Amino acid sequence: MAVGDSTSVNLFKALTSALHVAAPGRRVILTDADNFPTDLYVAQGLNSLLGDRYELRRVPAADVATHLTDEVAVVMLTEVDYRTGERLDMAGLTAQACARGVLTIWDLAHSAGAFEVDLTGAGADFAVGCGYKYLNGGPGAPGYLYVARRHLDTRVALSGWMGHADPFEMARDYVPARDARRFVVGTPMVLSLSALDTALDVFADVDLAELRAKSLGLTDTFMSLLSGDPDLTLVTPWTMPGAAVRSASVTRRRRKPCGGWSNAA
Repeated sequence: MAVGDSTSVNLFKALTSALHVAAPGRRVILTDADNFPTDLYVAQGLNSLLGDRYELRRVPAADVATHLTDEVAVVMLTEVDYRTGERLDMAGLTAQACARGVLTIWDLAHSAGAFEVDLTGAGADFAVGCGYKYLNGGPGAPGYLYVARRHLDTRVALSGWMGHADPFEMARDYVPARDARRFVVGTPMVLSLSALDTALDVFADVDLAELRAKSLGLTDTFMSLLSGDPDLTLVTPWTMPGAAVRSASVTRRRRKPCGGWSNAA
């Protein structure tokens, strides 16, 4: 795990490395059609830099599994939909991708801190996320980049001095660090890192399973109360109390006085 830079910058680094280690001849980057915009922008920008060699294929989240074909190099997904709070099956989709030789990149912006995330157990290849949401790092908190151990020797797109094996040697040739620090680029924002470090101390004695149970109990109650209002329609999935198909947020749609609907979280 490397901490630093923004989620977007880290996604650029992760996607570049993933495409480098992907099986030759695969020219599709698969993603959710409604993925968070910056994720789509990063993929579009990188593809442009690479001479438009790849196709960014956007499909409904429910159809991702059926599009994991032999032409897909990487599948890039956000575990929790930022609009609805719907949670994808990370372990299941990663296993299906792995079976087809497809690398996975997960965006955990709305996951980490809200419930337990087991990237190693799921077999994920790369993951990115931010420190300012459920991790409580505050505005400007740095993002993070996860790289599975099997990919630690992959090429990095941005080779800065803090990713050097010995940054204070001031060597003129780049030699990457042997661990995830190779994905760190420049001097970190020390004040932001310190704030995030202090925020993470709160989690030292927190049982994420208990936190998750409490979260589901509160949102179950809230959605139950909303369900009787004819002017409100729930957008967040609510199949059963304690269902694993949602995160910690609830989105509803309200009927406008002049007609139509508006969304609010």
